[in-house]
Amino acid sequence: IEPVSDASDSALVTRQDICNIKLLAGQVVPYTEEIGFNTPGIIENIYVNLGDTVKKGDILATLIGAEDNARYTDILNNISQSRKNNEESNLTAEYDIRIELKELKRQKKQIEKEMKDYYLYADMDGVVTCVAQGTSAQVASDSFVIALSDMSVKQIKAEFISSSDIEKADRCYVRYKDKDYNITQLPYDADEVNDLISNEETAYAYYNLETQDTEFKVGEYIDMYVESGFQSNALVIPANALYK
Repeated sequence: IEPVSDASDSALVTRQDICNIKLLAGQVVPYTEEIGFNTPGIIENIYVNLGDTVKKGDILATLIGAEDNARYTDILNNISQSRKNNEESNLTAEYDIRIELKELKRQKKQIEKEMKDYYLYADMDGVVTCVAQGTSAQVASDSFVIALSDMSVKQIKAEFISSSDIEKADRCYVRYKDKDYNITQLPYDADEVNDLISNEETAYAYYNLETQDTEFKVGEYIDMYVESGFQSNALVIPANALYK
């Protein structure tokens, strides 16, 4: 038995709502998308710098071949020649030339579709918050090249806690200026998180705010709470009065 200094002890027992609370360090961050090319290649030009403001549809970068594609040039020359031949042909050859011209136009359309993948476009209005690759860099399909952030949409970045723990929790929220805001966890890459943890690096998870508030400022640190084991109107015994 744990030793006690007195033969007896007394304490006031009250009734209140209780729960287990896990406190995590968080930060207000903007909604961010990491974008890359749809095809592998070598970066020829980067048109933006860190901190630049861009509009949806702006060209951010290009791969080699975007503006000087030999196949495309050949097709255009062949189409031009076929049209010229068609003008000079007799009726017997005209039909064959038209078939050839139709096929060349099909190839031109296909190459134009492929060449679009050589351009990296902004998929939303935002601010460039990271340029992960430079000119002459070899990039794979869908590899991260540039990050765009929408400063008007705020999220929470906090110490990692698994989705299973979040699902078991009764409530997950952040407290800002004495007001609570519910949050929902965004999907994460489990393998990436495990790699960070195994290398003793800090892993983070991201959360959407169910209510956007103009008072939130990007970069501010904020406390995140995960409540579980909630009990309503429970008998609460002070710790100093409880012994094993």
